[in-house]
Amino acid sequence: MITTKSGRGGRRGIGVSVSSSATMDSPYQFMEEQQQFGQGERAYEWQYDNTDTWGPALDGTYTDNFWNVKTQRWDNGPMRSSKENRVKAYLRTGTTVTTNVNISGNYDKGSFRLSLTNMDNGGVMPNTKTNQKSISINSEYNLTDKIKISANSSYIRTYSPNKANVTGSNSIINSLLFNFPTNLQPLSDMKNYWLDGFEGTLMNGAIMRDNGIDVAEDNPWWRTYEMINRFGRDNFLVNCS
Repeated sequence: MITTKSGRGGRRGIGVSVSSSATMDSPYQFMEEQQQFGQGERAYEWQYDNTDTWGPALDGTYTDNFWNVKTQRWDNGPMRSSKENRVKAYLRTGTTVTTNVNISGNYDKGSFRLSLTNMDNGGVMPNTKTNQKSISINSEYNLTDKIKISANSSYIRTYSPNKANVTGSNSIINSLLFNFPTNLQPLSDMKNYWLDGFEGTLMNGAIMRDNGIDVAEDNPWWRTYEMINRFGRDNFLVNCS
């Protein structure tokens, strides 16, 4: 909802006011994930290229191959839980800064109010942000003692170079909750999301196929910085009475 003020009721002449505000958004409530079992559909069968999480127990007694995302090679070792809450490790503190400038005027025949606003938001999901700029003007003019004309208009420009995708099968959050077995390495080990020597071409996936080239589960940082969802919108509102 957008509301405007007319500037009516103030002192005669021109007035200017400037205000600014800042807020921070911090994620605080997270779903608990099971940390006891590794990759696979059954407790007796390890499947290192599977996203199901009901395989062998992660107590260190089971040893098998796994893709080491940090060193980008196949390793062999005991399977243990990373003990990491994936969503908590992924999200960050968001910020919103809003600046507003108002110019108002009163005179014997009417009044006006001009408002300029700029809002910058950095989302709780990495590499997401939104900027919104708006301008609105509200004016009144008294034709006679009994007849008055009022007019207001607004223009709002919203732009996001990468809009957060939080729903559906392509959502990073969905992937971290349901497709990331707890035995996978911490997200901090996955920051290098391109295979060395194949930057911009081959992904260093969170889960890889046997050949070390094909990806079974995307690297979340690749999705964060390479699957870009740009968004822009212009709104015009006009009202006269």
